[in-house]
Amino acid sequence: VSKPDPHAYECILDIIGARGDECVLIEDNARNLRPARALGMTTILVDNSECQEVDYCVRDILAVKGAIEQAMAGQRDGETAG
Repeated sequence: VSKPDPHAYECILDIIGARGDECVLIEDNARNLRPARALGMTTILVDNSECQEVDYCVRDILAVKGAIEQAMAGQRDGETAG
């Protein structure tokens, strides 16, 4: 089983003993984020123009920290400048 099969994400959650809403998935492919978001994970898309259907979209990996901080503060605006 591999991404973007939803079962792959369910298996990971089972292995680490976490719920989706306790996890963040960082990817460079929006297709791989959609099933994770459906499971409640916070999703961050890096360096891509497909900023729809994700929680945060950042320009580069250096901006991920700011997106995670916003997620932890409960701010979901769909896009993070970075």
